[in-house]
Amino acid sequence: MQLDAYEKRITCDYCLTFDDAKEVYHFVTKWLDTAKEHYKPDTDATEYAKIIKDFAELYQHIAFFEEDPVNQAKMQKRRAKYYEELIELLNPVFYMSICRECWYGAGLAYSAILDIKLDLFKANRTANPQELSKINQTCQQAIKNFKSYIESYTDKDGTWKPNMDVEEQRTMLYAHFHLGRLHYKIITPDPNLQLDNLSNSLKYYKTFTDECAKLEEPAKALQAEVGVCREMVNLLPMKIATVKKRLTK
Repeated sequence: MQLDAYEKRITCDYCLTFDDAKEVYHFVTKWLDTAKEHYKPDTDATEYAKIIKDFAELYQHIAFFEEDPVNQAKMQKRRAKYYEELIELLNPVFYMSICRECWYGAGLAYSAILDIKLDLFKANRTANPQELSKINQTCQQAIKNFKSYIESYTDKDGTWKPNMDVEEQRTMLYAHFHLGRLHYKIITPDPNLQLDNLSNSLKYYKTFTDECAKLEEPAKALQAEVGVCREMVNLLPMKIATVKKRLTK
């Protein structure tokens, strides 16, 4: 069987530029669209979910090669929307593992968008209230998804569900790390909201450090994050005290 015609459809070399990646993107999109025609959510929900997650991952990778931050943000937004499509479609009772992947993936996508928006804001320094509102909305979207992920592993009394494997524990720790960071990133002139955000940031950073102390195996790969969180756990009480002083004046 002659395979040359098939082998030449996609490169086996590393993509080095956006143009290289775009060719792979178009190739993958074509076949994912073909797969979507065959697998439907009402009859093959699990297979359909795999396709949609592949679309999300595709946008994650193509965004890496995009140099324009505005376009990067748009690609990350598309990535988030694919995850949100599945979250809207699937019942967590029956598809919990898929929903967890989507909550976490959407949280990462919105976090990436937030970083881009904050970099543009810092470079510009002329952001209007509407732009600040969009930054905070993006931050809240990331927070919502990471919280949904954490809640799926948390019992009613707030304790983590037993029998989590090491990878699940590590991802749970990462989710707390992200939430601590996200609450700290919210921009508001209201000291009451600042106090809430700083308190939430401290809560998640402290949970991260406390759980890392208990869970040695998953924490081995998180030593850099542990160092950051310890610094924040020491720093945030002082910031909280400063805001409280302003409120009492």
